[in-house]
Amino acid sequence: MSRDQYNLSKQTNYLKRTMFLDVEGPVTVQRFEEVKYPKLAKFEETARGFFWVPEEISLTKDKIDHKDSSDAIKHIFTSNLLRQTALDSIQGRAPNQVFSPVISIPELEALVSNWSFFETNIHSKSYSHIIRNIYGVPKEEFNKIHDTKEIIDMASTVGYHYEYLHKLNCRKELNDNGFAVDEMDHIKAIWMALHASYALEALRFMVSFATSLAMVENKIYIGNGNIISLILQDELLHTEWTAWIINQVVKEDPRFAKVASETQKEVYDLYMDVIREEKEWADYLFSKGVVIGL
Repeated sequence: MSRDQYNLSKQTNYLKRTMFLDVEGPVTVQRFEEVKYPKLAKFEETARGFFWVPEEISLTKDKIDHKDSSDAIKHIFTSNLLRQTALDSIQGRAPNQVFSPVISIPELEALVSNWSFFETNIHSKSYSHIIRNIYGVPKEEFNKIHDTKEIIDMASTVGYHYEYLHKLNCRKELNDNGFAVDEMDHIKAIWMALHASYALEALRFMVSFATSLAMVENKIYIGNGNIISLILQDELLHTEWTAWIINQVVKEDPRFAKVASETQKEVYDLYMDVIREEKEWADYLFSKGVVIGL
């Protein structure tokens, strides 16, 4: 797999490749003069055009709002940010770590690289920017992530399919040493990881954003709301391209079509687990009181 990426002696026709696990191997030369999937290239181009940095936005009023807020509002605001930090920590590394080794076309590789960049270098740093500007000792707040069972359990669920695909990727890498990986098992792992990613982007992140934007409707934490609005713009695009990949790969790759047919219940259960966990999270989030509008 990846060790072949640095051997540029072999020519290949990317226009005839599958998105994932093509027999020709991984991406070698990153060439974009023509691409098999212009839609993926356009997604990545649009994402690059969204570039922004959190330091552009003032949080002076947010610090005052936080000081004047009730314990319930403080709990909701801070817990939501800590959860977003935890989930973005996973989504910041997962696309590059688990999908890049199995990608076979350069436009998808470029998109995944952009995906991880925004989640880590912009979104996760945004949450640090917010907490750092509101709390005198921000590290005490971040340390609470490790002590909050509701966040830990959720992160474990999110990371399960990523971790399994990562392990298969590593085993495939060591194939010469007898660690064989069944191709269809590998395809299934990619399929489930794609759905885990979509559930994170389309459901979990959107729940968190709804909480943040409800604060703005109550005319508090406006700076945080402005940052979340920018993150929301990014995540809507990430949601759209994940859905597009899921739908497209089933149409074009018989291996994925077979796996999709065989895993309908598993995929359904994955989304139902997400819904259940989000309801449980709401119980925790509003355990000290609610926000008007939520």
